[in-house]
Amino acid sequence: MPARQVVFRGWRCRIDRGTYGATRRIALQLTDCADGESIAVATVHMPDISLAPDEVFIKDYSENEGMLDALVAAGVVSPPLRTIPLQYVTLYVCRCLIPDPGGLLSPIPTPSMRNRLTCSRSTPRSMSNADWRLRRPVGIMCC
Repeated sequence: MPARQVVFRGWRCRIDRGTYGATRRIALQLTDCADGESIAVATVHMPDISLAPDEVFIKDYSENEGMLDALVAAGVVSPPLRTIPLQYVTLYVCRCLIPDPGGLLSPIPTPSMRNRLTCSRSTPRSMSNADWRLRRPVGIMCC
């Protein structure tokens, strides 16, 4: 089955489905189709909040603003089933519509990589030079 694709902030991205460590919850990673670079992690790992096995928390704030609309439009996730208000932000609970690859993907790395962000020197033509492209190692867990 070919990988699902989505356009997010000017990048055409492949959606990779993985898991978060011991909880085995679904993690969705966006990777640039052109150069294979990591663009964003669409999901947030909140192990203390109840979630069905096929549900995900979508991060749609800060550098991920617009993520929910892009994923719903591409058929990657369902429209929000419910919202989870946190202190300063809201998470969206959606059903993941990408089939389980049967455990073929590696688990998301441990939280030791949590705050490693780097900025690229180039931006897509659709973005101004004032916009920074945040790159995260695959599987960063942040909110």
